[in-house]
Amino acid sequence: MEPEQVIQVVQARSQGTIMFKVVPITERPVHNQTMLYVRTMVDYSPHEDPAIPCADAGMSFIKGDVLEIVDQTDALWWQAKKLPSNTACAGLIPSTNLLKRMQREFWWSQPYQPHACIQT
Repeated sequence: MEPEQVIQVVQARSQGTIMFKVVPITERPVHNQTMLYVRTMVDYSPHEDPAIPCADAGMSFIKGDVLEIVDQTDALWWQAKKLPSNTACAGLIPSTNLLKRMQREFWWSQPYQPHACIQT
């Protein structure tokens, strides 16, 4: 997306103050910043996630995709690029901490099902 398109999407879906973080595009790590690559272990669609700040800024992925994490300063939402990629565009993905928290909340919300092998 071009910057103007991003602004239009955010303005159409937001109320109140909008704060942008501008990150320079670099091919090399800056100073002592290390490159981080992850292989996804779950499928994710931002349009099915009610917690994402802006679904159109999110990036979907499927289990097994390789992502380059380009920014992880936010504790909940990271910026990543899917590899291999010819584009410099990054999208929002949930951080590993957020995914773990979402999984815990899901499991704790399920009703208790005793195992058949446990005798009462």
